[in-house]
Amino acid sequence: MLLIINNTLPSTGRDIPLMGVFCCVIFCLIGISIVETILVNYLKVKGTKKRSAETTAGIIGQDGSARDQQNPPDSVRDQNEEQSYTLNLLNQILTEVQAASQRKQLSWTRVARITDVTFLVLYILTIIVFMSVLWKFWYDP
Repeated sequence: MLLIINNTLPSTGRDIPLMGVFCCVIFCLIGISIVETILVNYLKVKGTKKRSAETTAGIIGQDGSARDQQNPPDSVRDQNEEQSYTLNLLNQILTEVQAASQRKQLSWTRVARITDVTFLVLYILTIIVFMSVLWKFWYDP
């Protein structure tokens, strides 16, 4: 790219033209942003799969069969058995909520958000530094 720009622009000296430096830096920033976008999307998809796997694990019973969360099974007709089923279900929900609140692991979606914000800050700093250096070379004789 630098050779094409160097041949296209009129030669004013032996240095690389500022337009060539500008294009190379912009192309590098675009490449880095594409890689960052792919990484953030991968982390978000991974977090979504993990969350859906946890939800599925909570719905499936201990015997491996799926339970109906809203209606108790047909075999439960007695009032005591129905209350026992409801209490058991509430107990299971409570233990899952307690286990989820005690986990201190970062979720993949949070890692993706942190990565995204970090790259945004680095992009802004890089552009500010690059434009100030380019401005200095442009107007400094």
